Amino acid sequence: MTGSRPKARLMSQSGPHAGTSFELGERATIGSAKFHDIVLEASGLAPNHARIAFEDGAYHFEDLESGGKILLDGVPLTGRKRLGRLHVIELCEGMEFVFVQDETPAAPRVEPVPAAEPTKPSEPASIDRATEPVPPAGSPR
Repeated sequence: MTGSRPKARLMSQSGPHAGTSFELGERATIGSAKFHDIVLEASGLAPNHARIAFEDGAYHFEDLESGGKILLDGVPLTGRKRLGRLHVIELCEGMEFVFVQDETPAAPRVEPVPAAEPTKPSEPASIDRATEPVPPAGSPR
């Protein structure tokens, strides 16, 4: 599945983490608790705030325990929402992020193939001079 997952990132636009960008993998949990993939500190952020996951061929954003503080494109997030290529996510008041997804899937990892051993050119075919001679071009046989 990794080969078909587009690259995506979450870029902080405001708040204490402004200018920070987070590359997203198959999933990322967000919260103030230290065990999350994206640990953020802000007074309005819950320990288990939200999750972004690549499932069923698309990224999805889910409110875990924010208490209804998350806005997705200016609308309160309820449940799990499928994400498109570009979204504005406000995790809590004053902490705005932009979700950006590349249009093309990430290229699958390709292992290098070792170079083949050079081969010797084949020996030229031997000519048997004892066979019938070939007449010159244009002469009758």
